[in-house]
Amino acid sequence: MNAWRRVVFLLLVVAGVAAGCGSGGPFAVDDSTEVDVGRKTAANIEAKYGVVNDSAATARITRIGQRLVAQQPRRNLPWSFKILNSKEVNAMAAPGGFVYVTSGLLEGVGSDDQQLAGVISHEVAHVAHRDAAKDIQKAMEAQLAVGVIFGGQKQATQAAADIATTLVLKQDYREGEFDADRDGTNYAFHAGYRANGLLRFLGYLQQKYGDQSKVVTWFGDHPQTSKRITRLKEQLTAMGQPA
Repeated sequence: MNAWRRVVFLLLVVAGVAAGCGSGGPFAVDDSTEVDVGRKTAANIEAKYGVVNDSAATARITRIGQRLVAQQPRRNLPWSFKILNSKEVNAMAAPGGFVYVTSGLLEGVGSDDQQLAGVISHEVAHVAHRDAAKDIQKAMEAQLAVGVIFGGQKQATQAAADIATTLVLKQDYREGEFDADRDGTNYAFHAGYRANGLLRFLGYLQQKYGDQSKVVTWFGDHPQTSKRITRLKEQLTAMGQPA
């Protein structure tokens, strides 16, 4: 196949991938693909930060996380909960159910399981909503086609993981943040935690750091905190729960 025909063929395949992704076609990010990409993404994240080997603290976030997972529909995923060695106040979730909080965040919430549950429930909700998987699917249309034609599925999966790592670290899911706040709050409440845990955590961050802090990654890369607080207060009122 000469060069220009290869380009035309590639463009046709990319178009097919795009159509397939929108309709659940053969290149859609199904659960199995999401988990494969998530594992590689998790490896990238852990290589960047390092994992804290504190069995008691890890058991704590796992216990909280599993209670929250039980409240949402994607219980079949290989959920894991780990602590990253970073002073940033941050939490993140890779595709497929690989959830992380930083040591800096744990210091911030201290022994308050309610606030910690609020934060973790927000990340669980992102996975439940497939926010990362949807963004990867959009970003990988061309890259996946290239991988299938020239590199194979292994290279395509690694490329997807590299894109996913960037998305997860940037936490650029702004359109889904309010939904994650809402459903995460519901998960926490139905798991037996106080419904206002996430609200209290946001209030703590806003009071302690302000809106422009470069240290608080999880706080700074999300929509305006005052708007999130307002919406959560409205939700809690509708639920008949105290703010």
